[in-house]
Order: sequence, then structure tokens, then C-alpha cells
Amino acid sequence: SIASSTSLTRVDFSYNHFGEEAGKAFGAMLADNSVLLEFSLRWNGLGNNGSAALCEGLKRNHLLNRIDISWNGISDDGAKMV
Repeated sequence: SIASSTSLTRVDFSYNHFGEEAGKAFGAMLADNSVLLEFSLRWNGLGNNGSAALCEGLKRNHLLNRIDISWNGISDDGAKMV
């Protein structure tokens, strides 16, 4: 899995339309990952709640230096949570 990988530094899951629940799952993964440097989730329909859950995991990740969550249906209010 990505969370336990010791060599995977870049992941692009763009255009998969995972939905809001993916934000929760990827947030949990990012909280525990200590290798990933770049992560892209463009066009996955995360919405406000999914992106907020993702960002909760990012609070514990101090290595990731690039994340792309563009085109996920995040409103202005949702962007404030990010």
C-alpha cells in the first residue's frame, strides 16, 4: 500500500472521480506516510468535506511538498477549511 511504501515519492490519482470518501482515506494515509513528496488528486470530486478530511491528515505530514487538489468541486467556504 502507499501508506507503507518506503520508496514511492510521487503519486498521481487524477481523473478517477473517487468522491468525498476518498478524502478521508487519503487523509489517513498521508498522516502516516513519511516518504511521499508529491501527490495529485485533481478531478476526483472530493468536495468540501473530502478536502477538509484530506487536510486533517496533512497536518501530521511534514514531508509532502506538493499536493494538487484542483477541480474537486471545492467552494469558497471549502477553500477556507483547506
